[in-house]
Amino acid sequence: MTNSRLLLEQKWGEFRKIPFPPQLGELKSELVLLDSHVAGLVSTYLSGGKVNPSLVAFDQELDGLLESFRPRDERENAIREEYKRYKAALDELIELLAECLGKEQ
Repeated sequence: MTNSRLLLEQKWGEFRKIPFPPQLGELKSELVLLDSHVAGLVSTYLSGGKVNPSLVAFDQELDGLLESFRPRDERENAIREEYKRYKAALDELIELLAECLGKEQ
């Protein structure tokens, strides 16, 4: 087993313990879509399934939405920061998965 795969397994286990952030307008549906996409890819790979490398990509649109979102108060700003941290954790999983898939080819 490669170091990349072991690290992906570790990060996946850690990620699954992170609570999903609370509602923040339309951003929640975007984050749910990304979360389910990444979860499907990572769990498929770790269970020995085939993953199409073309599906392993970063969601830059969500990054833009998070940056352009204007919080109305401190509570919304704190939630936006939670979204950014959650998205960063998803990006880390995508990066590790891409590295694993690259080593297989």
